[in-house]
Amino acid sequence: MRIGVQVELLSYYRRGLPLFRGTRDIRCDAVHLHWPERYFQLRGDGLGGLRKLRYPLDLALTLRRLPVFVTAHNLLPHNRENEPGVHRCVALTLRNSAGIFVHSASARDALAAEFNIPASRCRVIAHSDQTSAYGEPLERALARTTLGIDSSDKICLVFGAVSPYKGIEGLIEFRQTARPNAQLVILGKSASDALSQELKAPAQHSPNINLRVSNDRLQPTELRAWLSAADCALFNYTQFFHLRGCLSGTLLRPAGAAAEQTRYGGSARAASAGFST
Repeated sequence: MRIGVQVELLSYYRRGLPLFRGTRDIRCDAVHLHWPERYFQLRGDGLGGLRKLRYPLDLALTLRRLPVFVTAHNLLPHNRENEPGVHRCVALTLRNSAGIFVHSASARDALAAEFNIPASRCRVIAHSDQTSAYGEPLERALARTTLGIDSSDKICLVFGAVSPYKGIEGLIEFRQTARPNAQLVILGKSASDALSQELKAPAQHSPNINLRVSNDRLQPTELRAWLSAADCALFNYTQFFHLRGCLSGTLLRPAGAAAEQTRYGGSARAASAGFST
């Protein structure tokens, strides 16, 4: 009797046909792709267009050997939504897959509409509880003492990957013009040194912006302290996919911070929250 599934993680990237060559030497029954764009990535070497042209052959050769399953974490790769050829590569992957996993019914419906795929091909697997890695929240007074924050300060926290799709530039611009009576803390690992510099320039002239961006991943103990100390967490994402509504039940509510999704154009509005780092 066979129980469970043995998983081999494809953690290296081969040149030429990376997906086909990477899975060729592994004895397995199926391939599970979490991030198809890993195989038509941008690497700053001017060959991104060639990788997108190569990807259909790479995928087709893989499909000749094995069924491919996909977890659709995003509708399209972050920060590449308008890049020529990306939609075609993602559509090709999804339409030829043996099955698609999504994390909510709304994500299933959005994916089916965008790529003309029957919703019945998608299996919804909800996000699990994210709190176990962070432990119990700290008392707010203790968290603020640990972080050197005054008890009377209002803290709005933006945490996780610091990347263009998070809409952080818009938050900084809003803070500079509206000047709300609260401190905006931006905490996490930057997508690039260039982005870090872009954010530092306006933040340096705004006393209510606390920019804590680095090249290192945010540690669970540090995030727990900030979530315990913050009054709310802000999510100004340029696009939500499967994450709408899952935040309050997985991380922020246990930590005691409120959650707001914000979109700043001419005005600000709050809606339901989402979670991604």
